[in-house]
Amino acid sequence: MFASRANHHKKIPATRAAAEQVLTQFRQVPKALPACQYILEHASNSMVQFQVSLAIGDLVVRDYTLYEKADLLRLKNFMIDFCLQRESSIAKYVRDQLVLAAALITKRSLFDVGNEEREAILVGIKQLLAVDADNAQVLGLALANALVDQFSNTKSTTIGLSWEHHHNCKVFFEDSLLLPLFEQVVTKLHGFVSHVQQLPDNVPAVLVEMLVLLEKMLQWEFEATNATSSLPGTFAKESDLDEFDREDGPSAVRKTYVVFPKQWQPVIGSSEVLWVFFMAYSLVQDDDALGHRCRQCLIQLAGFQQDFFGDNPETIQAYASTMIHGIRKMMTDVTVFGTSPDALSEQGPQMLGTIQMIRRLLENVSLVILCAIPDFFTFLNEVGLITVSCLRGTVADVDEGWISEACDECLQTWVKMADIVQPRDPRGADPKAGLTPDQTQHLTQYMTAVAYQIVETYVNTRLERAKIVSEYEEEEDEIDAGFKDWDTFADQLTCIGTLGRISPQPALQHLSQLLSERFETFKDFFAASRSNNNNEQELIFLHEQLHWIILIAGHVLADAGKGEQPMIPDALMHLSGTQPFEQDQVVNLSQLVLELFRFSSGFSASSVEASNCSPRVAETLVWFMERWSKSYLLVDENEYGFMSPNMAKAFGRPGPSDGQGLKIVDFFIQQLRLNFILWNADPDVLAQLVKWLYTCGTSINLKRGLLQS
Repeated sequence: MFASRANHHKKIPATRAAAEQVLTQFRQVPKALPACQYILEHASNSMVQFQVSLAIGDLVVRDYTLYEKADLLRLKNFMIDFCLQRESSIAKYVRDQLVLAAALITKRSLFDVGNEEREAILVGIKQLLAVDADNAQVLGLALANALVDQFSNTKSTTIGLSWEHHHNCKVFFEDSLLLPLFEQVVTKLHGFVSHVQQLPDNVPAVLVEMLVLLEKMLQWEFEATNATSSLPGTFAKESDLDEFDREDGPSAVRKTYVVFPKQWQPVIGSSEVLWVFFMAYSLVQDDDALGHRCRQCLIQLAGFQQDFFGDNPETIQAYASTMIHGIRKMMTDVTVFGTSPDALSEQGPQMLGTIQMIRRLLENVSLVILCAIPDFFTFLNEVGLITVSCLRGTVADVDEGWISEACDECLQTWVKMADIVQPRDPRGADPKAGLTPDQTQHLTQYMTAVAYQIVETYVNTRLERAKIVSEYEEEEDEIDAGFKDWDTFADQLTCIGTLGRISPQPALQHLSQLLSERFETFKDFFAASRSNNNNEQELIFLHEQLHWIILIAGHVLADAGKGEQPMIPDALMHLSGTQPFEQDQVVNLSQLVLELFRFSSGFSASSVEASNCSPRVAETLVWFMERWSKSYLLVDENEYGFMSPNMAKAFGRPGPSDGQGLKIVDFFIQQLRLNFILWNADPDVLAQLVKWLYTCGTSINLKRGLLQS
């Protein structure tokens, strides 16, 4: 009766809601599972089948203790057979709900059945995958997907039992079923990609199900390697694996990484299995959804630490060689249509995923092993080229953020490499230990060249971008909204500062030349203002360029030092110590910024000249002074193993070095007063001045200087 009423009403749109209400009320009937099975057998409407499938899941949870276990297992087998026999007529969403209900019965009864039934879980899937028919294989994969969902802690259904039951089910599945299931699916994927050279327009359902399942398994949160204890309430949380839309930008990409148990190493660490995933990616990369899933698998596979391989050098090198070979192919595919911003934007998700793999590989495999791989430096060259292309691509805002995110990943990758060549903390173990002298020299020379190329490209792209910013009101509105570039671009600027110190001489020379040229142009505006011959748009452009040159120079010259006294970077100290005083690039660039600060502060607020000054540049100059002065001004020579005589003389304390630091303190006091007057109506400049004054009062070196001045 229920089946006929529901079927009849479902065919009439006006009564569809009433039909759904009938089925909802039906769920309240005690011991209704046999009736559900009857309706499922005789209903022809997909929505009726779906509602009954939902009802079965609800009733299994609610009335579990009212049924014999054998009856529930028969119902589970019936639903699987139903999906298999009606493959041509059953809707996918109905099938998915039925296999989910079957998986729910499996989980709920897991510890109420014998070992034979538990072993049958995997056997049943293997049998379906072995059938020489697509519908059976798709069903087997769909069932496996449902089981992974139910036994994980991301999409499991509430079944009214304790957290301990959920946890024990997950541990059983993880220990007994997950790896064998993974091996089965990878074997199936290998067979598929070995025989299909091009993805057909109508993507085979078996491939979709395989990639969905493999992604879930490679994102599994293993209890065996979980460093923190799972807590009650951590199950059934939101999963972000379901949908991918490139229009959402990089936020659509998951950034959590799995630590696999070591018993997985012979499988997922083998070159053969890794190459199956690269082959699959080559096949599906042009399909947004499948390409994303396959990339997520590869990103997980790219980040194995060396202890995962038992610190066996040969195994690690084989793994790294395979990854480098595959990643190089992916980089070629990204750049095959060119490296213009538009071309890179078209490849945005592919480019970001590839760079994330590069970063994970370089972070987790030692240079001793990487340098022993024949094409490692060729690989690094290609990474350098794609980094420069990403940087240039940030000039034009042509995508949803893919290029910018890829650029950040590239910079972080190179900083990791830079920290090996020139460790920020030399007290630890030498990361170059184990390299031959030739390898060390080659790596150092390479990093010196590529670091400057990246810094130069970044500086030039920011100056090009400055013109766009100065021309568009939206960008100006963002500036006015209070977003500070030293906060917004903090990670990028910190990376550029680190890379600039790998090759400080050309980096400082480039910044000094740019700043000197803009400073002279800035002075020319004051001469032209007397004849009313100024171009306002050019002046705005110049202000924006000055802002960025000062900002980058501040990050190269000094560290933020939040919560501690920042030291002068060793690379800059040693560079200064090797140059004559008049040619000292660190001293000259610092003094050039001081001179620009003096020049731009020397006007009254009501003067014509003041109209040529920018509160944005003034705020950036004050930011620079606050950051720079903590490290350089009145520096304590006793805190350094080596002290550059030039720095001691230019910025140090009075005494043997005849330091001129107190004169700069006097200059700072004068500039503070002048800027409070000049910018008394600009809250941002005033706030930065107050911050600088606070730093002067809390920094030991500066506080003493203020008291002596």
